[in-house]
Amino acid sequence: MRRTGTILTAQLLILLCFAPMELSARESRVELGGTQGWENRLVSAANLELASGRRDMQQLVLRQGGYLVGPHTELYIDFDTAGFHDAARNYTVVGREERTDTHGYRGAAAVFRGSQDGLRIQSSRAGMFNPGAVWDDFTIEFYLYPAALSEREQILHWQGSLSNGSHSVAQQLIVEVRNRRLVFRFQNMFFAPDGTPLTVEVPGRDGLIPRRWNHHMLRYDSDTGLLEYLVDEVPQEVLHVTSSGSESGDTSRVRIGRGSSGELLLGSRFTGFVDEFRVERSFVDAPYRAALVNETGVAVSRVIDLGRSTARLSRIDAEYATPGATDIFFEYRIGENRVGMDAVDAEWTQFTPNEDMDSLPRGRYLQVRAELFADGDLEHTPSITSISPVYEAPPPPAPPVRVTAEAQDASVRLQWSPVMDPEIEGYVVYYGTQSGRYFSGDSDLGLSPLDVGLVTEIEITGLENGRLYYFAVAAYDRAGAVYETVPSREVNARPTRHAR
Repeated sequence: MRRTGTILTAQLLILLCFAPMELSARESRVELGGTQGWENRLVSAANLELASGRRDMQQLVLRQGGYLVGPHTELYIDFDTAGFHDAARNYTVVGREERTDTHGYRGAAAVFRGSQDGLRIQSSRAGMFNPGAVWDDFTIEFYLYPAALSEREQILHWQGSLSNGSHSVAQQLIVEVRNRRLVFRFQNMFFAPDGTPLTVEVPGRDGLIPRRWNHHMLRYDSDTGLLEYLVDEVPQEVLHVTSSGSESGDTSRVRIGRGSSGELLLGSRFTGFVDEFRVERSFVDAPYRAALVNETGVAVSRVIDLGRSTARLSRIDAEYATPGATDIFFEYRIGENRVGMDAVDAEWTQFTPNEDMDSLPRGRYLQVRAELFADGDLEHTPSITSISPVYEAPPPPAPPVRVTAEAQDASVRLQWSPVMDPEIEGYVVYYGTQSGRYFSGDSDLGLSPLDVGLVTEIEITGLENGRLYYFAVAAYDRAGAVYETVPSREVNARPTRHAR
């Protein structure tokens, strides 16, 4: 029989004149993540996702939170992917896009550097900013990270016009910085019950701090006329856009004139980051501020085959971060048997990364588990860049000895002494027409090398009489080609029809 996938390492050793291999335990390492990446390294990653980290390597982090697009969602841009897009599919984003993967409030964020251009958000279907639209309840919200809070920086701008009798009236929605506060200005957008256009300003009460994330929400209840501005869920200003200026009067509505292009401008002349920009056609009762979906997430590695049952686990290195009150619990299990292809038949044991094991646990199959914990406010996530088990790899089986080659008619009979190792599964015969180079295919048994199974004698048939052939034999254990032995000493023979 012929064994497929024979490792090339043994062939390279042969080419190097049978350089002897040290037959003592040696330290080996398996890397999960890091430069090798996480693809195909995990059996499961519950409530986890990959994020870009240092040195452009992927990190395991807790899954980031986000808004769900519902029937009342007018516009939602999370900025998490290149090619900004509206998840509600009502708008298209036009303009130079720049995003950061590492400084977003939730995932990535849009970057603005003070340009007047900003991001143009254009309506692609009938919506709140299209000509003739009338608003009932609405909510505008976003996360903002201002770098400087310069006067009159604009976060959001929309403009249109409304015909009012014989003349045109300008309409604008502006969200801008004034005296280190945000101000929402609705110019000629609200209309009193008698049809009079109103200009309404909603200023913030508390000054903002540069280089800090804040959640901003402005919401309107068309039944009561309540217009409320909140920062991090704390009310900043409460107005009633009614005929009486209180909850008891007749309420006003926003009406969009026929001169609207339906285009919003985001981040014009603003320096900083914007994340999770959302407009809803409803009064949002409870703003969703949690950066993370759940408190915990669990990653379980695929089964790692250490080769032989005598392998010993030295330590498990890990590159990870636990900012603030976050944490990670690491566990491993090691044993002789699998349960299916994705589990090891052993109990989980907790360990401390980057520290030597107290007693070197032994086994062939290893699995690693990591449970990640967010902080109490679900604001910060721990991260794992890599996990690297380090183990003492047992030496491969000793090479076969007392190898002999006897010439036959068009064949050579090989014999050798068995390798005295209970884990030996079989032998491989290399043959060729040059010393140390075993690439022949003359035998009708197949190409070199030949997997001959668990025998110690075989006749290599189909050879050419009169031609000198060179042979070497290697053993392999239950790990197959990964732990193939150093080949035996080389022997040779010349087939002849006059063989005795």
